[in-house]
Amino acid sequence: MKKLSILCSSLLLALMMCFPVFASEDLRYVEDNADLLTVSEQQELNDTLTEISERQGVDVGVITANDMGDKSIEDYAKAKYEERGYGDDGVLLVVNMEVREWWMSTYGKGTTAISSEDISTIGSEFAPYLSSKEYADAFETYARLCDDYITRAPNLSEEYAQALSGLTSLKDGLRFVNDDARLLTEDERKELNDTLTQIGKRQGLDVAILTTKDTGGKALLDYAMTMYEALEYGQGKNKDGILLVVNMETRKFWMATHGYGITAFTDAGISYISERLGPSFKKEKYMKAFTTFGSLCEKFVEKAHNGKPYDVGNMPFKWLPWYCVPISLLVGFVCAVFVVSKKREQLHSVSFEDKAHNYMKKNTLKMKESHDYFLYHTITRHRIKSDDDDSSSGGSSTFTSSSGDTYGGGGGSF
Repeated sequence: MKKLSILCSSLLLALMMCFPVFASEDLRYVEDNADLLTVSEQQELNDTLTEISERQGVDVGVITANDMGDKSIEDYAKAKYEERGYGDDGVLLVVNMEVREWWMSTYGKGTTAISSEDISTIGSEFAPYLSSKEYADAFETYARLCDDYITRAPNLSEEYAQALSGLTSLKDGLRFVNDDARLLTEDERKELNDTLTQIGKRQGLDVAILTTKDTGGKALLDYAMTMYEALEYGQGKNKDGILLVVNMETRKFWMATHGYGITAFTDAGISYISERLGPSFKKEKYMKAFTTFGSLCEKFVEKAHNGKPYDVGNMPFKWLPWYCVPISLLVGFVCAVFVVSKKREQLHSVSFEDKAHNYMKKNTLKMKESHDYFLYHTITRHRIKSDDDDSSSGGSSTFTSSSGDTYGGGGGSF
């Protein structure tokens, strides 16, 4: 009987020792590697974060650690987020007890809801609890504030639905041409859509055009980014593409680039394309402008695929119009005739002299001895500029959409 009692006690002790491990493995949103919380506190926090995550559709997690190896806290957070299989929308707090630092990573809707300034605000609320070793209170505060900020965030689904509701051109059924301002004929729209479709297939990058007379009160930049997402443009996991939006109300246009589009279309490249589109827009030759846009997009993406995107110091050669050559020759000829005529009028020689003896007075110059002396020399140097000498750094400016996604872009007016 005594042996049986000892055996039962040993088994119970073994189960108690294993219980924290099993409990920790079952926690979807809590990984307390630094042992800051008790088992019950871990379970309670996980229940809270699970309820928030399921209700908001945004994964909210907490991870603590004593050792991150050779990783920075940012890289560690990213690796853990992927390792735990969190979704596209999420918020993760990582606490490194070895160096007493914390880091919050946001993704998708988490980025929309919680800005960099908001992260600082949330941190100022829970960090004092970490300092005083009240870890359960710190993480509860973090969870509550994340829930509050996500609740106050704009509803992207409603934003997209509202943006699409104003597009009457959707009934045309053309994937890459939404001519809401009706600048093109029906045949032109179909032809242009076919052209852009083929470009997208060849280059692996969506090229789309949208015209409008009303952006719903949004700035053209914000409207372009919203429509890019609402119309679900972009190929591959990075949603590579470019969208040209023309606002006929303000007579302005904007190109929103995403994914590989940011690489292929630099600020200098977008400026170049804008200059090529402007004259056609001013003359109301919209089909010509859009066709030019499509061909330039393909040219720019091909150049980027070859390893060197069009950028400062590496732009397409600009050919002058054919009529510039005869005009230049004519202007040069007229100027030359004028200058020569003026010079000729100043000549008053009576007769031709093949020698200068008549201009010298006799017996006034006697050369007894002559020597040549080297006095000095002058060297003029001119440095040949290379592409690297340009004052502009090139590259692409980036912007953040209401969803927290990153875009490049630029535009102009006509």
